[in-house]
Amino acid sequence: MNAAFPPVARATSDAADIPNVPEDQWLSRAMDCERAGDLPAARRHALRSIGTDARNITSLMFLARVELALGRAARAVAPLKRAARLRPVFAIRLIYARCLRKVGQIAKAQEELDAAVADMPQTAATYTFLGLTFENIHEPAQAAVFYRRGLAIAPDDGVICHRLGRLLNEAGSMEEGCALLERAQASRPASSDIHLDHSVSLANMGRFHEALDAIDRAVGIDPDNYRARHNKGHILLNLNRSHEAIAEFDRVLQTRPEFAQSRFSRASALLKTGAYEEGWREYEWRWKDCQTMPENLPGLPWQGESLAGRSLLLFTEQGFGDSLQFIRFAPELAARGAQVTVLAPPSLARLLGSVDGVRAVISEPPPRDAFAFHCPLASLPYRLGITLRSVPAAPYLSVAPILAEEGANAVQALFSADMERPEPVVGLVWSGAPRPFQISANLIDRRRSMHVGELAPLTSLPGVHFASFQFGTPRQELHDSKLPIIDVMQGVSDFADTAARLLAVDLLIAVDTSIVHLAGGLGAPVWTLSRFDGCWRWLEERPDTPWYPSMTLIRQSRPGDWAATIAVARDKLEIWRDEWLVAEKANARKQCVWETEKR
Repeated sequence: MNAAFPPVARATSDAADIPNVPEDQWLSRAMDCERAGDLPAARRHALRSIGTDARNITSLMFLARVELALGRAARAVAPLKRAARLRPVFAIRLIYARCLRKVGQIAKAQEELDAAVADMPQTAATYTFLGLTFENIHEPAQAAVFYRRGLAIAPDDGVICHRLGRLLNEAGSMEEGCALLERAQASRPASSDIHLDHSVSLANMGRFHEALDAIDRAVGIDPDNYRARHNKGHILLNLNRSHEAIAEFDRVLQTRPEFAQSRFSRASALLKTGAYEEGWREYEWRWKDCQTMPENLPGLPWQGESLAGRSLLLFTEQGFGDSLQFIRFAPELAARGAQVTVLAPPSLARLLGSVDGVRAVISEPPPRDAFAFHCPLASLPYRLGITLRSVPAAPYLSVAPILAEEGANAVQALFSADMERPEPVVGLVWSGAPRPFQISANLIDRRRSMHVGELAPLTSLPGVHFASFQFGTPRQELHDSKLPIIDVMQGVSDFADTAARLLAVDLLIAVDTSIVHLAGGLGAPVWTLSRFDGCWRWLEERPDTPWYPSMTLIRQSRPGDWAATIAVARDKLEIWRDEWLVAEKANARKQCVWETEKR
């Protein structure tokens, strides 16, 4: 199964609900449930199979695999022990040894490992088999070890290059994985799956044009490969060819209407074209693709029922930026009579609590009976029927006057020594949150972020002061860069503090991360430096956005080309600086006239 695409979701049934199932079909049904992602049902069917034949090695190994996938290594020990005694071959003994080590039986694990190694042929085929075996029990790191051993024996083995290349891609080692997939292609040029996986690797590195060539080869070999068709749609979406992407997703859905990945990717393409009515509806497929609904939410899911006098819990579900974008709908909900509470991380609590219509913000899940309804923030556009023309405009975020004054004082204190003459202060952010343990999010962050040194052409512009609003690990880059950028984030504890300091600068220039939503929600001027494969919320090609009237979008013209993007931003900043100085002088003259008349 290609790791870029999860198993197709299918309806599953409990074994108890299936009368008169022949004994030899229990394992088949267990495997069907595993492919559908229903591991508890797979376990029940596997136990039924073992109940009919306690010496069935395949059923015993399958049960152990499911227990390991469920994170219950202790329960996998018994079926593995029985399988190893019935058939003491090296592959089973290796898995048994691995499981024993997981549960702390180190001496016994070593005994089984020694026996397995003594019985194991040192051939490329053996290592390939072991790699596949450990992939099947969800041990990709150990599988990669065996593939590497096999590759040392047979460097051009197409199967090993393919499997190891895929595992490296999934682990985030794109360059090495891509190189191995290219070697696999050389030995197996007629394999549609290898071209497909190669396209995934190229796309993850932002090499979208090459990825499109690779996926076209896969489709040319196997036109009915729905996974290849899906990948082509995803690549076209990243190339800002959303209408073509929709056509590819439609092809997939003609034969597989429940394929959640294509449904959700199609939603992104629709939203990117501005087709909001259908796009928001399809966006709900995220719950079957890449997100999990929180458990134990209070009340019923809000589907659009009357909210008059009813309590409603809104909860954050994605990144900070999404929460800041969609909290704008709270006033509309309050106008409908809802008593709105927001469940959000502590770092957002003070800021979201200032939004009109929000009665309270909590950071711990409430009791089950505390609310009549609940709704995820990103589902509000669908529930409220938001179109491109009806997006509630900013500003809708604010900070208390005393906090705004404290923020202004903090920023001014850092720049006061250099403020002998009026010069604008421009905030900068060059990186998002890396999230290294979330591979897909990390790959996007690599494309949306840059190193602070790439901002040097901007900071070389005279007559402008620069302030860093960078947070997280990339903040450390500033201290080694020697760029004339002053860090203004010292002492900032949450988004309310950040907002107060942001209101004290004249312009923010930032990559596409949460702070651009913060600035836009405050109505502050912001220039968003968007990666080539820009997010759906910024539509295509437009330099503006209906979500934030104070925002200007500066888009990469080529994937990964920040130099050209920064050059455009510098030219714009030079014009903006001159206009700011003219306006500042005009304001100074008005102030002088006012003070003269007052005297």
